[in-house]
Amino acid sequence: MKQNDNTETQNKTEAGKMKLNELEIGMKIYYRGDMANSEGFGEITHLIHTKWGNDFTVKLDDGREFKSVPVTMIDNIDTGNCSTTFCTLEAYKAKRKEQLELIKSL
Repeated sequence: MKQNDNTETQNKTEAGKMKLNELEIGMKIYYRGDMANSEGFGEITHLIHTKWGNDFTVKLDDGREFKSVPVTMIDNIDTGNCSTTFCTLEAYKAKRKEQLELIKSL
């Protein structure tokens, strides 16, 4: 049963991952931040082909820049927790709307 639970969790995690052909230069991105780095909004500015795969440069509106963000770190589903580091702006807005509706229903 534990193995099945792990498989379900893994499938849910992978379901929100973006594919290379879904990402484009100029796409708006939300960065969740962490204990040492504040959240922020920005956009994809460059595509970088490396020997390990394809990465993107993400520049935030406040000037911070992430120079090597793997495709697998950008999600199209915002989990609302630290398992989503980067997601599309649309995913962020959808999750935010969901959370606000939940608050209103209380």
